[in-house]
Amino acid sequence: MGQAAQVHTESDAGKTAKDPVCGMEIDPSTSAGHSDYRGHVYHFCSRGCLTKFEADPGRYLNTSETQANPDAAGD
Repeated sequence: MGQAAQVHTESDAGKTAKDPVCGMEIDPSTSAGHSDYRGHVYHFCSRGCLTKFEADPGRYLNTSETQANPDAAGD
């Protein structure tokens, strides 16, 4: 809960990404799903983590990232 997420975009293909929900390191090319949020692509180890993230992205993202773009809080 509430772990800071490291942002990974599509340009990071071939690198590992951290699932912002559970913190697992995963290969974006084989992830169980992804979500575009505020111009960033987040990858997930399972559909369960993806569902949790999409229900409340701010819960799983770094607070400073959320505060950097407060106008998008309702996305």
